[in-house]
Amino acid sequence: MINQLIGYSSKLTLAGIVGAACMFSPPVFAEVLRGDLDIKNLTIGIGDSKINVVVYKNTSKPSGLTFLSLHNNEQTFNPIVIASVIEKGGSFVALSPPLDKGGNLCRFVPFSVGGESYYFDPNRIWDDNRIKVGLSANCISNELGSIPSSPAVLSKVNSAVVGFRNDLIRVLGINNQDPNLYLVVVHNNRFLAFDSEKLIPTACAKRYTSKSQASDQASRGDFFFVTDDRTFDFYSSKDYNVVKQLPSTLSTNTCLDGSLSIYAQSKGLPFTTVEVNYSDDGDSDRSALKAQKKSASMLKTVYNAYNSLY
Repeated sequence: MINQLIGYSSKLTLAGIVGAACMFSPPVFAEVLRGDLDIKNLTIGIGDSKINVVVYKNTSKPSGLTFLSLHNNEQTFNPIVIASVIEKGGSFVALSPPLDKGGNLCRFVPFSVGGESYYFDPNRIWDDNRIKVGLSANCISNELGSIPSSPAVLSKVNSAVVGFRNDLIRVLGINNQDPNLYLVVVHNNRFLAFDSEKLIPTACAKRYTSKSQASDQASRGDFFFVTDDRTFDFYSSKDYNVVKQLPSTLSTNTCLDGSLSIYAQSKGLPFTTVEVNYSDDGDSDRSALKAQKKSASMLKTVYNAYNSLY
């Protein structure tokens, strides 16, 4: 069940949003102060727990362009997305689960069922048969622990995750069949742990090798991952790294990993993942600023793609 959470304060403060807005035009500040950014703090129940989901929407510039942040430990894009939504329209949905026991932002979402604790990766819940739930999670190394051994327990836990996912689908408006809906998921990676080259040579290589475009100008860690030809062609023409998911992925069981990109393609939903590399060079402030400047440039291209293609 989705509830509005009263009095919940998101980690993205007004000061942080305005700071990100420095990269945009002056009207952004006026729109922040005028209140055009509607912020709804929701909770979605899962088992015995509740997960916070924050929805930012520009009420004066409605748009089908919807940004989504799934992993709470990937914050580089978030203030830039909000500043973009304020200036150019659209909406932004961000999962905001609790910190781990060490106070760290975590890729995985914690919850409990029957008094027992579990974790799941929110980008591995989009296929009922591929949901990955762990008994533990290492938020530093991004490793999910072993799965519950009891089939009965696993079925109950998976059902709770399915309920959460279905509520999130409703928040995103996917069920509304809006022809203008264009879903853009934002991620950041560190130390090139995940990049446009490493994306291709995997066990599911056929999922990704429909098309790929390498840029001489962009870092391998900065790239777009798309599901259709015309979006691929648009980003390629702007000299970005781009990888396209194969349509045949939908019929290749070994490649159905529960990711949102496959779900979106199965629904015919225009979909893009934007990845930006954030590598700390010893000066965390300088590294963050560099990553956010790249984020702002890539998001500008996303808006241009949406306005041109949709």
